[in-house]
Amino acid sequence: MCNNYGIIANPITSHNPQANSIIERINKVVNDTLRLFDLEKENLEEDKPFEYFLQSTAWAIRSAYHTTL
Repeated sequence: MCNNYGIIANPITSHNPQANSIIERINKVVNDTLRLFDLEKENLEEDKPFEYFLQSTAWAIRSAYHTTL
């Protein structure tokens, strides 16, 4: 897929939090946002139980102002 889009892969080590800081921050935001939904009290669908929550979380991340910008 990278070749099709002209993307040069730049692998990083998996145990280097400094290099993974951006994705670690996104993971923290996703975790915190999913906690806000209080999923234990929700009636989850059988086939895709987290689709709505992950879509809402992704929209919040994409539409928020990021200080790194």
